[in-house]
Amino acid sequence: AARSNPVLKPLIDTNRVTILERSFFDGVLDLETNVVAAPHLYILKYVLHNWGDDDCIQILRNVRTAIEKQANVADCRILIIEHGPIESTPEIRLLDLHMAVLCGKGATERTTTEYSRLLEKSGLVLHDVHSSKGAVYALECGIK
Repeated sequence: AARSNPVLKPLIDTNRVTILERSFFDGVLDLETNVVAAPHLYILKYVLHNWGDDDCIQILRNVRTAIEKQANVADCRILIIEHGPIESTPEIRLLDLHMAVLCGKGATERTTTEYSRLLEKSGLVLHDVHSSKGAVYALECGIK
């Protein structure tokens, strides 16, 4: 789906964006060259709410490991994009039930505090939270 996105297509065609298609648990190495790409930004869009805490920590550690192998470690960021609102409401907890049915044990919508804990356990730190007019928000994080 990302490859056919009209906004991303020109960026992909000019090698400004690389789409990695694989399991989140396999890490971020290029499978053909066994080399880490050196991006300035990793985007995890609508990913972490599908997983329990332990799996989220593993996914985030895999991205952190890739960042640590780069020369531009301090400049690299991770953007986690999820549905909002950020803080818990009855509606969000209803979505939690929906997530548990669809995705299995541990899938949940999380608050900023809950994401901060996951990031800390993964060796990452939350730098900023960006909200939008729609029900989407982005957590900007990186290496401690």
